[in-house]
Formats: sequence, structure tokens, C-alpha cells
Amino acid sequence: MRYNLEEILFNYALEINTVELFNDTISILEQLKLLGIPVYLLSNSIFKKNVMKKFINQYDLDKYFVNIHFSADYGIRKPHRDLFEIVFDDIKKHDTTIKWNKLTLLGITLKLIF
Repeated sequence: MRYNLEEILFNYALEINTVELFNDTISILEQLKLLGIPVYLLSNSIFKKNVMKKFINQYDLDKYFVNIHFSADYGIRKPHRDLFEIVFDDIKKHDTTIKWNKLTLLGITLKLIF
């Protein structure tokens, strides 16, 4: 059986996965979705989007995110400001009126960025 690189990386990602969702993760994502609040994912993954998207789809999490971003795709990691600028530019494609001060970033400390 032959595997392509993407399949090999996906299987490796599954093999080394030690991440577990917090108990209330799904319920919070559901609430945000019901409220119409757009959610974007930014992760310091060592794997690129083509691999991680499969991973996220496998756990049925894709329906909660407008878009997903992984540091491996950009060659920079959080808390590098440029990475947040990339995501902010993506958000502006969906909402041209959005301002930095209207964003809520979870899981990081803003003073590390700015």
C-alpha cells in the first residue's frame, strides 16, 4: 500500500496526539455559533493546514470555525505579531468593519503581541 506525504503526516499527527478538549469546549463553540459569533482558529501546530484540517474534520470541529490557520503554513509562531496580522486580514475579508479592539483572543496574552 502506498501513502502520500499528507496521509503519512496525518497518521503521524494522530499517533502523537495528546490533546484533549476541555469538557465545555463543544458547548461553548455551540453557543458562539448560535449567537452568530464568528470563530477563527490559530494554532502553533508543526503540521500544515492540509494535514490539520483532516484532523479537525475527524473530530467534527470544522463546523465551528470560519477559517483555520496553522503556524507551520507561515513559518512563524505565536506570539509573533505577523501571524496575528495574517489572521486579522482573513477576518477582514468577512467583516470589513472589524477593528482590533473588537476581537477576543483566547489562549494568549495580548501584551506578548503588542
